[in-house]
Amino acid sequence: MKNLKFLLLLFTQILIIGYFSNGVFAQNVKFDAQVQFLGSQQIFELPIFLKMNVNSENINLKSLDRNIRIDRGNGEEKISEDSIQYLEFYDHKGNKRVFISESLANFPNPKNNLIEEVLVGDITLYRDESNSEYLKASGAAAAGAVAASVIAMAAGSGMIFYPTSGGQAQYNYMWLKKKDNTMITVNFEFRDELIEFMNDRKDLHERLRHVNDLDMFINIIKDYNRGYEETQERLKRQHWDKLYGKLKRLEDQIILDTIPAEFSNIKKGQYAIYKSRSGNFYCVIKEVVNSRFAEIQYEREIGNKKEFMVPIKDILIVRNGLMED
Repeated sequence: MKNLKFLLLLFTQILIIGYFSNGVFAQNVKFDAQVQFLGSQQIFELPIFLKMNVNSENINLKSLDRNIRIDRGNGEEKISEDSIQYLEFYDHKGNKRVFISESLANFPNPKNNLIEEVLVGDITLYRDESNSEYLKASGAAAAGAVAASVIAMAAGSGMIFYPTSGGQAQYNYMWLKKKDNTMITVNFEFRDELIEFMNDRKDLHERLRHVNDLDMFINIIKDYNRGYEETQERLKRQHWDKLYGKLKRLEDQIILDTIPAEFSNIKKGQYAIYKSRSGNFYCVIKEVVNSRFAEIQYEREIGNKKEFMVPIKDILIVRNGLMED
């Protein structure tokens, strides 16, 4: 117990040092922005001043928290975050960043703060990201996140921690909203809720079960918005020379010269079709076990390779193989 207390104390001190050094040594950078104030229909083109983390060259989002520095022609001034309902600018990497009020996003019981509109489509992804609240988190959850270098949850809160390249740590609250305004909080402790929310895209469910990275999650939402057919084409191109891509190309191949498998003609490495009760599985023969059984390998979802021992009599050998190999 003493060792645990010591580790938590040490970790908290490291966070505090990192937190204050992040603020002290950050530098202000001017960005041209479009700003719409609360209660106004007009959009103003104004410079805003945001802090950059020197150690990571990323925008320090503390400078969008509570008070924001702008210039309306009379020099730099601070305005309250809750006086803005729309903010748009391009960051130093050329990425368009859009922040809107929770009211503009049609949140139930909206708070007076800005959230980032990360993706817009059939599903819109919103994010509230900051460094400032990180020190309020449980030391165990935070330590786990930094040590493992993957996302972690503060139990039951929906708060997602992850380490940054500069040694800092940030938190994210994220929400998903459909066009009919159906909305959920993203919580990776309850992945079944995410799967149910995207119940119409069963091809994404396996990826949702194994997501362990924020970029991976964002790519899943992008694929949802692309639609099933376009997603399949994208994945096939991305994994062209890997098992997933090869089997997808085999499935799309117009000419398939197949013969029933027998112990005398089945070999390791052959492309094949396993005819199961639930449908056809395009696969590769991984091993011929004996005169009755062979081990096959297939990958219907990215990163979910499966291997099964099946009866040879239920296999069709693709004699002409993958023609583009």
